[in-house]
Amino acid sequence: MELLDSVKEIKGIGSKKAEYLEKLGIRTVEDMLLFFPRDYEDRRKTVKIGDAAEGSTVLIKGKTDIVAADRYRYGGKQRLRLLVTDDTGSLEVVFFNAKYVKDKFKTGEDYVFYGKISMNFGKKQMLHPEFDKADEKVFSGILPVYPLTKGISQREMRTYQMQIRHMNSMVKDMLSEDMIRENNLCGIDYALENIHFPKEKHKLLEAKYRLIFDESLILQTGLMAAKENIRKGKNGIGFSKDVDVRPYIDSFQYKLTGAQLRCIDEIEKDLVSEKVMNRLIQGDVGSGKTA
Repeated sequence: MELLDSVKEIKGIGSKKAEYLEKLGIRTVEDMLLFFPRDYEDRRKTVKIGDAAEGSTVLIKGKTDIVAADRYRYGGKQRLRLLVTDDTGSLEVVFFNAKYVKDKFKTGEDYVFYGKISMNFGKKQMLHPEFDKADEKVFSGILPVYPLTKGISQREMRTYQMQIRHMNSMVKDMLSEDMIRENNLCGIDYALENIHFPKEKHKLLEAKYRLIFDESLILQTGLMAAKENIRKGKNGIGFSKDVDVRPYIDSFQYKLTGAQLRCIDEIEKDLVSEKVMNRLIQGDVGSGKTA
């Protein structure tokens, strides 16, 4: 698999999934690697059922003692109920659309569930949680949360990213080794690995710092290039030096500060010049920007 290959080269992505991914701007394997999470969920620690508070969103690990599908159908959908236990208590897990999950569970096996704890007639309950077998690695750790579109789930996106994470080293680093060292940055392969699947929070921060640095560098380079093009372009209009703004300034009921006077001087020099002026006046409310 190569970086510029279609995402359909990734296992589990057919033509339909590829259409959904294209809505997110993901067409190639490289696009997938460079599609970053918007948030993270810390699932490194499981919470005992007895300690799980109502209203909290937690990761529970337990054994399924009972797996029962209701005979009756609600709105054409079958309800699946699980009784999950650990050494501190029990939890009812409910799926109202059991068609897609009823064959995923076996009595007596360990699973992990991630969802919100609610109370139902004095019993703890979790509705439609994310779940997996207890030894499934894609479900644990600091998990990425991606900005998605209809047709693509978080689980699917994580699975796709997991499949191609070994290709991080194939992405060419645009920074030189000297620049990386001088700015105390990590390499692009380290940044990509830890922006998607960070082992620790400090590694996530290192990855974010590197990617923000890249974004800022590209922006500043683009602005400098645009400024240089303006400098080399046709001359603009140079205003007359004879125009005196002092009478207007003297009419104020207060004196301008040194910073305000310097700002006016810089603007006057730009206006006299035949070069195009691009200037932003920045300051707090009441600092005199309007004047």
